[in-house]
Amino acid sequence: MARGLIGTINDEIASGGTVTGDLTVEGDLTIQGSSTSSNYDEVIDGHVQVTSTNKLKFGGDTSTDSDSYILESSADVLDVYVGAVKLLSMTEAGGGASDKVSIPALTPLYLDGGGNSYIAETAGDTVKIVTGGSNSLTVTASTTTVLGDLVISGDDLFMATNTSGAALIGDGTNFNPVVIGGDISIGTTGTAAIGSGVILDADVNASAAIAISKTALVAGTNISLSTNTLNVDDAFLINSGNDATTGVITSAGYKLNVTNNSGDVAIEFQQGGTTTYTMGIDDAVSSGTADLFKIHSDTALADASDFIMDKSGNVTIGGDLTVSGDDLYMGTNTSGYVLVADGTNFNPVAISGDVTLASNGAVTIASTAVENGMLAGSIADTKLNQITTANKVDIGALDIDGATDIGEALIDADLIIVDNGAGGTERSSAMSRVKTYVADVTLTTGTQAALTTLAGVTTIGASTPTTTNVAGILTVGASGSGQNVTFYGGDASAIGLVWDEDGGTASNGALTLGANTHGIDFTVYGDGSGNKMVWDSSDNSLTVTGTLQTADLVLNNDRGHYLIVEEEDYLSIKNEKTGKLYKFVLEEIDGN
Repeated sequence: MARGLIGTINDEIASGGTVTGDLTVEGDLTIQGSSTSSNYDEVIDGHVQVTSTNKLKFGGDTSTDSDSYILESSADVLDVYVGAVKLLSMTEAGGGASDKVSIPALTPLYLDGGGNSYIAETAGDTVKIVTGGSNSLTVTASTTTVLGDLVISGDDLFMATNTSGAALIGDGTNFNPVVIGGDISIGTTGTAAIGSGVILDADVNASAAIAISKTALVAGTNISLSTNTLNVDDAFLINSGNDATTGVITSAGYKLNVTNNSGDVAIEFQQGGTTTYTMGIDDAVSSGTADLFKIHSDTALADASDFIMDKSGNVTIGGDLTVSGDDLYMGTNTSGYVLVADGTNFNPVAISGDVTLASNGAVTIASTAVENGMLAGSIADTKLNQITTANKVDIGALDIDGATDIGEALIDADLIIVDNGAGGTERSSAMSRVKTYVADVTLTTGTQAALTTLAGVTTIGASTPTTTNVAGILTVGASGSGQNVTFYGGDASAIGLVWDEDGGTASNGALTLGANTHGIDFTVYGDGSGNKMVWDSSDNSLTVTGTLQTADLVLNNDRGHYLIVEEEDYLSIKNEKTGKLYKFVLEEIDGN
């Protein structure tokens, strides 16, 4: 052993020689090649050979043995120890897969100089790849787990099962290769094919608007296609045969035809394969009437079908007829007619004789149609109309003695019966007439002219033919004690003029001409000839002949409300509804 040697071992010192035992160098040891070699940059030009099972140690000092070394532990097996721990083992076994480099179990192999990225066996047969301190990949004997995203740079993914057309489909736990089946299939090129006969009506979107050109529909006899329009003309449906009826069904003139011109032409209506109604033409019946159109609630037409119509339009209904509407239209619909049976059928006839019937259902008993024999008994007095025909009540039939006394004094309003002029015409008369007649206080033309006051008189000229003429001034009431005055027109329901002595504002009285819906016409004359103001109630107009003079003018109806004011130099108009004020623009003209 050489100790304290600091220097260089080169080919000049030990050319081809052998250093036996351990070589300990305190300081740097440089092994270099020949000075004549061109490889000056090599640390070792040649080789250092250590006998098998001997160690090439690193570190330590002259008194302490080193625990970091390289050792050929067996033939062609080189181990590297650091700190007495074997961290690397290299085996040469003939090349290929037999050669190997191994590190101890659970020892990480750092790829970034001892940072946080490494490969390690974390447990038995479990290898983990850590990148940046985070586990990225874990590999066991049966599974490989990628903890992040898996990016395949190539275009192929090889599975244990690579069946043509299979797709990776998740089952809630993992994805498995499954062949697409059912209504569609997918080829290896990704082409999807919808199976034949699998599309149902519910599968088609309501707005699909499938073009006719995309269907198998083609033009045929009397059928043409124009873009998405199907045009049908004449025959379009052929019945190749029916168990009950032979022939064809065509749309030529919309006809249902039997080719041999005989036999019934019928259509059966079914539910669940069971015929419930039959409609068609019965070519012969037992009654002898042929070609009847029928509807019957059975599997075939019958002589007495539920509905029968002949060629004349006559209809026979086997059951009841219910009219849901309010009208029944007949060939004759004369106002007031009713349907009356004659033993064979009902016919529209007019009600005549003792009564008539109006279209609104009102029944009128004809005049003089009720005879004494038609009365079931006495008719109550309240049911009798007033007897207006002369000589129908005998004076002896009046029971005056048996009547109840009036029990009070007679007044002007009480009525009596008089024979007018003894001519056989009875009239009623107020007791006031008796008083006038007996007292001889009838107002003559002369006496009326001298009257200044009609004390107690409430009505003047109320009864035809009385006429009261008043010459001069007629005063009704007195100052501070007014009286109401009413002037009636010729119509019994009309009032001409009414003075209401306290009906005005602050009891100032009110004068009313006419009444609601009973207008009157009046004329107010001026001093000048032809000057007048006329009110015509029939067309609600006031006509002024002459000059109409007023202060401000108010126009007011259900649509607008305006006030026209005469200013000093112009006219203004104000909209009373909006408060807006306007000015009339006037142009001066020659007044001559």
